[in-house]
Amino acid sequence: MRYAKMAVAVVFFAATLLTAGCGGHEFLQRAPAAIAEGANQLETGIDEYHTAAVEEFDRAAARQRAALQSDLAEYVVQVLRADVDPETVTVADVAERLADAFARYEDQQTSLDAERAVERKRYTTMMGLCDWMRKVSGQIVEIETRRYATLDELRDMAAEYASAAVREKKP
Repeated sequence: MRYAKMAVAVVFFAATLLTAGCGGHEFLQRAPAAIAEGANQLETGIDEYHTAAVEEFDRAAARQRAALQSDLAEYVVQVLRADVDPETVTVADVAERLADAFARYEDQQTSLDAERAVERKRYTTMMGLCDWMRKVSGQIVEIETRRYATLDELRDMAAEYASAAVREKKP
């Protein structure tokens, strides 16, 4: 019986010490909200960056199309200005003259597609990190909630046991 009373006292004392350190609890309750807010702010910045990058890629693609159209128009002007019989210009001649313009366009398009893929992967990864940050902050809240619920239960049990020990009659 003596050891039971000592155990109750130790449990009660430990519960009191654990709950006395509520400064850490307050931080651990505010920290997840700060992490989640940070994730939200990051997500906003990431979305803004992504939108700007997509717009820049679209502008680059438009510049590439315009350059190709300009090359085609320049060649047509050269053909029209030449004192060449239109019947003597063949499709093969045109294809040969425009091969460089099409090769440049294809190279630029391939490069632009690769840049888009890298940006899309970066965007997806960063958004995934924001989701992860929110999950971690949610888990911290859950852990803290459970921890303090357990301490409350221990405190109640210790108080109940202490009250019972005080009411107990000695033979």
